[in-house]
Amino acid sequence: MNKGILGRSYNDKNAQKAVVSAWEDLLTNGECKSSAIRAVIKNSWQRCLAQGVDQIIRQPAVADNLEELRQDNGELVSALKSIEDRLSDVLSETDSLIALADSNGMMMEVFGNSKVIESAKYDQIMPGYAWNENTIGTNAIGTAIELKQPVEIHAAEHFCESIKRWSCAAAPVMDPLSGELLGVIDVTTSSEKYSIQNIALAITAAQQLEENIQSRQFVKRMLLVDWYHEVGSQWRNDGLVLLDCKGRVIKTNPYAEKLLSGAGAMAELSQGTRLTQCKATTLEQYAEALPETVRPLSLESFNGSGQWQGGILVVDSRCSARPQYSIRCAETDRISPEQVDQAFQKIISRSQMIEDVKVRARRIAMTDAPVLVLGETGCGKELFANAIHDASAVADKPFIAVNCGTFIRELASSELFGYEGGAFTGASPKGRAGKFEEANGGTIFLDEIGELAFDLQVALLRILQDGIVVRVGGIKKRKVNARIIAATNRDLAKDVEVGRFRKDLYYRLKVMTLSLPPLREHPEDIDILASTFIKELAQKYNCTVKSIDPDLAAVLYSYDWPGNIREFKSALESMFVLNDTATLTRLDLPHDIPHGAPQETVTVAHVEMGKLCHVERHTILLEIERQDGNLSKVAKQLGIARSTLYRKMEEYHIGRS
Repeated sequence: MNKGILGRSYNDKNAQKAVVSAWEDLLTNGECKSSAIRAVIKNSWQRCLAQGVDQIIRQPAVADNLEELRQDNGELVSALKSIEDRLSDVLSETDSLIALADSNGMMMEVFGNSKVIESAKYDQIMPGYAWNENTIGTNAIGTAIELKQPVEIHAAEHFCESIKRWSCAAAPVMDPLSGELLGVIDVTTSSEKYSIQNIALAITAAQQLEENIQSRQFVKRMLLVDWYHEVGSQWRNDGLVLLDCKGRVIKTNPYAEKLLSGAGAMAELSQGTRLTQCKATTLEQYAEALPETVRPLSLESFNGSGQWQGGILVVDSRCSARPQYSIRCAETDRISPEQVDQAFQKIISRSQMIEDVKVRARRIAMTDAPVLVLGETGCGKELFANAIHDASAVADKPFIAVNCGTFIRELASSELFGYEGGAFTGASPKGRAGKFEEANGGTIFLDEIGELAFDLQVALLRILQDGIVVRVGGIKKRKVNARIIAATNRDLAKDVEVGRFRKDLYYRLKVMTLSLPPLREHPEDIDILASTFIKELAQKYNCTVKSIDPDLAAVLYSYDWPGNIREFKSALESMFVLNDTATLTRLDLPHDIPHGAPQETVTVAHVEMGKLCHVERHTILLEIERQDGNLSKVAKQLGIARSTLYRKMEEYHIGRS
């Protein structure tokens, strides 16, 4: 009898009885002394006892997300699919199933005899369940993982009682490049149907999987190398490390070799070795694996699909520290408190919500860190960006505003970074500085940053990292020192998830964030905004200030203003210009804004500019009277929350009954 890895006692009833007796002795005495038991089984049983595996009640681990598990092991699953038809032909004449598990024993795929598959489900021999020794005890998959060798486990040799009706043979699938365990291929059948061919089938299938994976890896590596030579030129002066989908080094350029050798890390980054022990897909994860003296600049993902398939890790060849941002002390500021107040006086409001945003913006102005301003279209992002600049230590330097959404793709690089003479058809012979050079020493405001093309995001990241601009068509590096304030109405976090916006750039920009609320969330500012805008319009068109009648005031308060302050101001200007009288009415409203019904309950004849709040106060008082002081009903009729009603009552000095 062979007492090695492979068993040959499956058709010997006496041998099986000896196994059962030895198993019972193990459970009673805590060790197995029988010479009839193969060493591979005896050692596995001892491991199961030490790990506290219950021989009767099994508690198999379940995959949190089977599809995600399959995606994480896509190389292995794809290799199986490519040979599944051939394996199915072999299984068609047997009472068996084939299972594929990952390196942790988590079963991912099962196919074969349909009756066997249905029967096996009762014992969780199905995708989504873990078949390692820790949870299921001695079994072909789990034991093959422990030994990294082919294994047969027949009937009574299983540690757990409920699966002794099965016999299985498994072989490990190893990574052809690194020798790592990728997973296990298993052939399972009922004990009485087991055949010596099962172990041969498992070993043959594992070899075919390894050959298939090796071919796929070769093709992928060639594609990665071609892509590396194509895109690597944009990082000419930095260290480049080309990585495959598992973070293994394919090649490095001379800059990276020099840098990493100096940091004592080159030995760990020879071809084929893994930069990180765990799966890494972000710049932050790779940064943790690098020596402290090495600064990671970027992680360029191959094909930009959002799913990590390998890429280029860019490291700084100057070994400089990561960007640090300063906070100026009040004693050394070049700008006075009066100047800061003046900078934010341009932002008109009386709501606490906007005042809170202004307080945060004042603090942001004290730093030189990048800022990301978030908010819907028309809510004042550029106004706040300008105020931050005017309240900063570089208020006397340029403020350059750029709308990234208006760029023509072919000219975007030259607009931002400038160009050398003759760089392209129509270019000035003298060349031209770009927006970043124009903003040098001051602030550059990048509105609609979410619309920036992917290749320009790379260039912007370089500027954030190094403060270096290279004009289109040139090689000269120009140092620029401009604070970046970016703004967007998009959900950049979601854009990052789908691969539309670079994650590393996103985190570089959002060092400081400022979120602006839409106008519908602070309607108490409508009256003061209207007053300010109409005074400005009167001055602009050289005419007298106009007033608003009560019906129009009610519409202005009730409308949601999806275009926010910009839409509100445009509507007022349209009404102001087209109205020939001294009073604006709801009939003057632009056609795309609902005019609403006349407010018969409002008895005030005219409401002068700057006093729209009186209309709201009067409306609340009338509704309180109608509802006999029941504030819950008042809030419901007015369409506002009770907390909002209480706040407005306090603001308008309306006492509760």
